[in-house]
Amino acid sequence: MKHYSKLKETKISSKLLYKGVLNVRLDRVKLLNGNTSTRIYFEHHGASGILPVEDGQVYLVQQYRYPIRQVTWEIPAGKREKGQSFLACARAELKQETGLTPSEYLRRIEEKKRAR
Repeated sequence: MKHYSKLKETKISSKLLYKGVLNVRLDRVKLLNGNTSTRIYFEHHGASGILPVEDGQVYLVQQYRYPIRQVTWEIPAGKREKGQSFLACARAELKQETGLTPSEYLRRIEEKKRAR
C-alpha cells in the first residue's frame, strides 16, 4: 500500500467567498513541486454516515443529487448541526432516511476534525 502522508499542500492565503449554512473558501496553496495553485472548498460542521446492516443485508437510500442531475445510491448520511456529536448525527440521519433505529453501533467511531 502506498503511503501518501507526504502529499501535503501548504496554505499561502485564504479568502471567504460566501458565508452561510456552508461557507465557501478560495485558498492559494503551495504544491510539493514549488508551484502554486488554488483550491475552492466548502466548510461546514462535519457530517456523519452509517452503514446499516441487518441479517447480512445492507440498507442503502436513494438521493437526488442536483450537481450531477441523477439519483444515486448512498449510505444514510448528512451534515451535523453545530454542537451535535457525530454519533447523534448518524443516528438521526438513519432514522430520518430509513425509519430504522439501530440496536448496536459500529465497533469503532472516529471523530476527526479537518486541519485548517
